[in-house]
Amino acid sequence: MLVFAQQCLGLMAAGVSYELRNGAAQGPLLVLVHGMPGRVGDFQPLVSAPPASDSLRCLSLDLPGHGESPEFPDSRDPDDRNLAQSVWDVVDAVSGASGEPVVLLGHSAGGHTVLAAAALRPKQTLGVALLAPVGVTPHLAAGNEWGYCNVVRPLAQLSQRPAWRALLGALLALVLRASRLLGVPPGMTGEEVLHTQRRVGLYDFEAAEANVLALEAPVFHAYARDDPLIQPERFDELEALLARSPRRAGPRLCWPEGGHYVQQTHAAALSEALKAWVQTEL
Repeated sequence: MLVFAQQCLGLMAAGVSYELRNGAAQGPLLVLVHGMPGRVGDFQPLVSAPPASDSLRCLSLDLPGHGESPEFPDSRDPDDRNLAQSVWDVVDAVSGASGEPVVLLGHSAGGHTVLAAAALRPKQTLGVALLAPVGVTPHLAAGNEWGYCNVVRPLAQLSQRPAWRALLGALLALVLRASRLLGVPPGMTGEEVLHTQRRVGLYDFEAAEANVLALEAPVFHAYARDDPLIQPERFDELEALLARSPRRAGPRLCWPEGGHYVQQTHAAALSEALKAWVQTEL
């Protein structure tokens, strides 16, 4: 077992900003991947709540183009496969490329990213935790199926054209900052908003479904039924796919209330459940 400092903040590896907590603790490394817009701070209530705060090895990172991490320097698309590779690059840097099994946790769109990461290295994936994941079908915030295909994705593609970037960036920033649904950080710039819009346009729901069906690791699934961005039917749909294989069995937590950021509204309960799952069931 590798030994790290008790808490490492603001570190960089492979061009990605990350934080490591409880590196000297026993048990598998829990890798936390945010959604979009998102950053390391989205998990602060969870990693600060006991018992996670004193017993789980937690690696949180800002995906390229989010938080303190710059976009890909070679202009690669920030799709889930490329982002998943960045996750593994950071894990390798932190662990000395030991190949030790890890637990991948993704919130919201981060669910797609960790599913892609698990597909890249299935043998190194000890388990997958999905918190309010976007699922395998366009959800409410993405305009559902018709709206996503005919409005959201075309707008995302249009936002990448130089002539439209400044205008759309300003308009999207204004709209998102006026909304409490997405929890956009107050200091989010127009460029950050456009990066998020670009990622939305790169959603691949078919690939996410294929990654779920290929997964042979235990899955922890948690969400709230009053989620304002993802309707309960999308969570139910994902549950049905997970249930097709007993290998994907794991804790299933569902609260009537809690919104989209369950790692904040139910931090204590999630902390307890994750510790029990990671340390005694995996």
